[in-house]
Amino acid sequence: MMELDKKEKAHPNRVEVLPQYFYRFLCDKSTTEKSLKILKKMDYHPNIKNETSFDHRLERNEELKDLFIFFEYCLEQIKDDLYMECDKLKITQAWANKSTENQNHHWHNHPNSFLSAVFYLTDSPMPTTFAIGDIWSPQKNFSGNLDLNVRSQVAPIYHKEDTVAGNLILFPSVVDHCVDSLHEGMEDRYTISFNTFPEGTIGSYGSLAGLTIKVDNS
Repeated sequence: MMELDKKEKAHPNRVEVLPQYFYRFLCDKSTTEKSLKILKKMDYHPNIKNETSFDHRLERNEELKDLFIFFEYCLEQIKDDLYMECDKLKITQAWANKSTENQNHHWHNHPNSFLSAVFYLTDSPMPTTFAIGDIWSPQKNFSGNLDLNVRSQVAPIYHKEDTVAGNLILFPSVVDHCVDSLHEGMEDRYTISFNTFPEGTIGSYGSLAGLTIKVDNS
């Protein structure tokens, strides 16, 4: 098999089409700083290559109530912008992530969720890297599922989201993402992640595509 150059420039006849998008919101500084103080007092346990909070249900934490009111506002904005046929996007689970020197966050996505989010509580030079395969990849079936295009397997479409305190980035839960290792001397990196699922009447019973879902996170 031929050796691939991942840094090879795009073909001059390649045309960019079908742009995609995430959503980004900015939380006020006071709520962000208050939430960071709460997270720093929490207990954490080892994840694969970083740490996560023992509390995996932060949406129930009364101390973080103001922050989650902000999250819910953002979710309502997205639901309306996407013309989603449901009553609301409900947070199903939320947890904190902590990375220290030489720790990283492995490649992963979020199963059993429709839309996920990362909220940044600290500034950090290490961004979140998101990646998807392009439409020429056999996994996407646009190429008839013929395993001919090796390059698309090693050079997916990347986006690097800067780690800026107060920023909330929301994205489809199927999108893979990771964070590279923090270098020596870097400050600890704190984030909150959460998952969501549509709740209420989804679709339309009149068009024979109705479904009613109650998300119970009691």
